[in-house]
Amino acid sequence: MSQSKLLSTVLSVVLLSSLGACDIPDPQSHFACIGKGYVHRYRGGNELPAPGTDRVAFSLATGRDGDGYEISPDAPLPEHRNKSVRLDRARSNDAESLYAYDVTDRVTRERTLTTLVLNRSSGDFRLFHHRWVLPAEWKDSDQYFYSGSCAKSTA
Repeated sequence: MSQSKLLSTVLSVVLLSSLGACDIPDPQSHFACIGKGYVHRYRGGNELPAPGTDRVAFSLATGRDGDGYEISPDAPLPEHRNKSVRLDRARSNDAESLYAYDVTDRVTRERTLTTLVLNRSSGDFRLFHHRWVLPAEWKDSDQYFYSGSCAKSTA
């Protein structure tokens, strides 16, 4: 996907999301984000095809209370739409916010780790997700990582 097409997609998402909430006061900070990365998803020991996933564009909204965020529904990041990914105040600071979800199922020993790090000064972001069976079973796992930048928008 070309950089200009990616940017126009992000701007369209931001514009459409702002039109849908015109009559509601907006308590959130909005960002238009573009980044690069990789995706690896395995089922039964076979890697699933992930065409077109080396670049990502999405809109991001963080609440005033800072506890959570919303990511655009069309972004190929379904795990980051999990409302359990919450701000980790102990590992965040004035410049950088770390949102994290880290859970291990006691029965299946499946661990899920999903994080978003947003630098509120520079706009840089890092998205990470990894789901696997402990200690290191990969045959039915998911992992992706993206980094890039977000620009504050007026959505």
